[in-house]
Amino acid sequence: MPSLQRIVTCTTEGAATVLMTIYLNQQAIQTDISSSLFHLHAQLSLPSQGCVFSLNGQVVPRSEWQHTKLNSGDEISLFQAIAGG
Repeated sequence: MPSLQRIVTCTTEGAATVLMTIYLNQQAIQTDISSSLFHLHAQLSLPSQGCVFSLNGQVVPRSEWQHTKLNSGDEISLFQAIAGG
């Protein structure tokens, strides 16, 4: 099981931001402790269509992204549709 790691950083306003480690396609990344799949999608600047997230082995419908909070150590897989001819 991945170690639970939290990192505190300071913003320019002096308020502390607590970060956590999650795993996106098996790579550790840092994100805000209050992040959801919706926020992760925006943070990664992904296209609005053609993305599917799996959270800890379960596909999460797009309609649930905003309400699906992330936790330290979560394993997320991102799948993107590729069009071609």
